Amino acid sequence: MRLGWMTYLLTVCLLWSCIGEEPEPSWSVQPGERLPQFSVVDNNGIRWDNGSLAGKVSLLTLFNTSCQDCRHELPVIQRLYESYAGSGTVNFICISREQSAASVQEYWNEQGFTLPYSAQDDRTIYEMFTNEGIPFIVISDVGGTIRYTYNYHAMPGYEQLQADIEALLD
Repeated sequence: MRLGWMTYLLTVCLLWSCIGEEPEPSWSVQPGERLPQFSVVDNNGIRWDNGSLAGKVSLLTLFNTSCQDCRHELPVIQRLYESYAGSGTVNFICISREQSAASVQEYWNEQGFTLPYSAQDDRTIYEMFTNEGIPFIVISDVGGTIRYTYNYHAMPGYEQLQADIEALLD
């Protein structure tokens, strides 16, 4: 009986601690908006910004290799990258959130990834796109307008991402 009472008291305390707390503000870029003005340099020394993305469909992925959802989604992005390699029609760039270049490179090597990434030690670029968590995927059209966004709540598979890209290439 005493254990039941203690369990009840603990449950009430836990529930009470959540009552009245404001949820963390949540925002991200939305379809129909322009890409935020950003600039990053990838692991090959190439600068990616709004100007370099113009004229092609672009898929940007915000990630951290310690994130299990990212570890699940990054191979999908790699496979998609390989499908469009050499076509000259789609840009791919993965942008880390609070992760060193050495750490990202180590993971890329372990996985055999070849898609470009930009390691960011802080959240500056990440916060230009979202604060909802990672992975976060943005697909923009040739004019730099965001057409699709995905977050960790409902990550797309290869087929969905390919369909999104193809819809923008038509």
